[in-house]
Amino acid sequence: MTRHGWLVAGMMMAASTVCRGAEQRLTVVLLDTVGISQAADVVELGRRFFQSVGVESDWTVCRSVSSCAMPPKGTYVRVSVVDWQKGKILRYANMQSAAGGSPQVYVFHPRACELAAKTKHPLDRVLARVTIHEILHSLGLEHTSYGVMRDTVDGDALSNFLRGPAMPSNQVKQFREGVSRLQPALVAAAQ
Repeated sequence: MTRHGWLVAGMMMAASTVCRGAEQRLTVVLLDTVGISQAADVVELGRRFFQSVGVESDWTVCRSVSSCAMPPKGTYVRVSVVDWQKGKILRYANMQSAAGGSPQVYVFHPRACELAAKTKHPLDRVLARVTIHEILHSLGLEHTSYGVMRDTVDGDALSNFLRGPAMPSNQVKQFREGVSRLQPALVAAAQ
């Protein structure tokens, strides 16, 4: 989508938000530098998860930053699936980018593959769960003792993924507030 296309889409979303009583939408750009074959499945699981907590989401999958037009700065969360890793961690939310209004998270593909093999769960489920967890971090959510924001990812966490409870009600509220912080930037970009 071209920059003009994003501006038109932004204006339409802003108008529909006003008309429909502030429906919340989260825009996610999945930068798939690895070429994961399950990208469509990851996106569908992400959409279903966010829908389950009352937020619609629009996802764009790109192979590189130059391969697609990015939405206006501050209006989306960027998820980079990369083939490198940072120590022994599975994922990373760049909180400095979030504080600057452009949330960015990283999912380390080699670690996700290891976890999928270890837990005998499909890679798309592992990637979706990790992606959602980091998106939520980038919007201000902290770890909890259960649900998608549980710190550890093991076989039980993956088995329960999308079955609920997804997250405590106070975190659903916090997530919606985080999405709302992105929407004014979208409205401003559209004007």
